[in-house]
Amino acid sequence: MKTRVIFAVAALTLALAACRPPAAENKDAVVPTASSVKEQPQKVRVISAEQGTLESRRSVAVTLQPVRQSKVASAATGRVDQILVREGQRVAANQAVLVLEDDTVANQLADAELSVQTARINLEKAQAGQSGNVATLEAQVRSAALALEVARNKFQEGQQLYPAGGIAKLDLDNLEAQVAQARSSLESAQEQLARAQRANTEDIALLRVQLEQAQNKVVNARKALADTRVRAPFAGVISDVRVNPGEFLSSGAEAFTLADTSALEATFRLPPEQAGAITSDTPLVIAYGGKNYRARLVRRGTLPGEDRLVELVARVASSDLPVGGTATLRYSLELGEGTLLPAGALRTQGGKTEVLTVQGGNRAEPLGVQILAESEGRVVVSGLEAGTQVVYPLPTELAGGELLEVVK
Repeated sequence: MKTRVIFAVAALTLALAACRPPAAENKDAVVPTASSVKEQPQKVRVISAEQGTLESRRSVAVTLQPVRQSKVASAATGRVDQILVREGQRVAANQAVLVLEDDTVANQLADAELSVQTARINLEKAQAGQSGNVATLEAQVRSAALALEVARNKFQEGQQLYPAGGIAKLDLDNLEAQVAQARSSLESAQEQLARAQRANTEDIALLRVQLEQAQNKVVNARKALADTRVRAPFAGVISDVRVNPGEFLSSGAEAFTLADTSALEATFRLPPEQAGAITSDTPLVIAYGGKNYRARLVRRGTLPGEDRLVELVARVASSDLPVGGTATLRYSLELGEGTLLPAGALRTQGGKTEVLTVQGGNRAEPLGVQILAESEGRVVVSGLEAGTQVVYPLPTELAGGELLEVVK
């Protein structure tokens, strides 16, 4: 019972103590306020703005076509005997690709060669006959001239003897008649010689013409025989053979298609503003089969077509690329020059584009910029100096003016 009384007294004493006013020494205690709390910095990452040119890498599908391509026709008519080169195979200049049957042409060549031999024999025979005939007639002329000279000498002697009575008048007249006869014989021999020379010259000239004609036939026959082999006019790749063995091929008909693959061209079409940015110095790359090949612009259309696109032609020098193959042409366009940033470093506030920079005191300072161009997550802007520290990635809760702690 005494114990319960003691606990009751103690509890009452404590209750009374709690109800007393605070002591005088507690009236000046300091209560914490918001201004007295230390500001905690926001942790951010930053990048340094760089000066440069924004490029856009683009690609377009193209078909590779040869710079030089020829549809080779046959110069002869005949049945196809052999196909020496198949499609896709490479040939050298003047290499035979297909052969026509040549039995008839070979016989014509043999006949022409025999005609040449015959004409040559006839000419040689005529020349030999001319030499013997002319020699005989020349001898007759010399003999007639000698006889005339003898007759003249005798007549002159008779003229000297006649006044002295050493010769009768009748004998003198006979000597004079012999001179006239000898002169006539000489003139006749000379005429026969001249006529023989003229005739032989004309005959030999005709025989020479016949020999030349026979030789021309041989040349034509040899060409016709050579034409039975249809050859490549230049080095390249056979892209199409139009005939098969046993088929008939007419003169002038297409036999095969030959492509010079040392250089191929790729045609592509771009909007005028993009086409104007590509020049002969613009790096172009043609990708095919896991390999890249350098190309360059060689031609550009002056006006857009019906599709409002401008045609451009790039050339690549490589013999490894297939004619007619589909490849990818890659190129880069310069979109603008200025300060380069990731697109994620920009935001729009109140209709204006800005970035958050880190200025003195590590405070977030908004700075307005103008976007000049954008591509593939990169932008080029004006109004921002190169080297400025820009917050990136940009936290959505930053409004500007916050204390920042830059972390790496």
